[in-house]
Amino acid sequence: MNLVNHLERNLGLIDKGWNPNHNYQGVQCVGFKDEPYEELYTYSTLGLSDFLLEKDGKKYRFELLLSVEQSCKSDEIASFLINFGEYLIEKQEVLLRGEVKSFENSIFTKSKFYGVYISIPVFFDDDFHIYKVDENNTVIFVSLIPLYKSEIEFIKNNGWELFEDLLEEEDMADFWSFQREEWQLR
Repeated sequence: MNLVNHLERNLGLIDKGWNPNHNYQGVQCVGFKDEPYEELYTYSTLGLSDFLLEKDGKKYRFELLLSVEQSCKSDEIASFLINFGEYLIEKQEVLLRGEVKSFENSIFTKSKFYGVYISIPVFFDDDFHIYKVDENNTVIFVSLIPLYKSEIEFIKNNGWELFEDLLEEEDMADFWSFQREEWQLR
């Protein structure tokens, strides 16, 4: 089985693909309808895992996931994932659970999100988030959750464990929406 087969076995058939002309690294993006739930749309990079990224002597292969309400679906999301993937390759940057990546500008034109939270894809089947290419190569799927500036600051000041605990306790599952209110985290 290859990576595309792994994606389609877990998320259904690819609905759409994006392969920009400017893309010198070969990172693409694909989209899936009604995943992980009905009325949602999941984007995944494709090709980021062709590049081995290293941190502290450990080597990683990643693909990025971002899920949104279907009403928020746009080419801009695919473009962001492709560009972010290219940035990770260029900088040889590894993503770890609980990290926040913040940006100077809003990551989407119709939102006030200035960063993303790095998470495991908890809303998908357990066997989805790791794809074993062979005995020496494993691809890790990483979920990105868009964040407002106040949420970025909360995580930096209080830690990712408390942030995840509050997401579960408060049932703040509206992170699929780009029109959501800022979470009132305490």
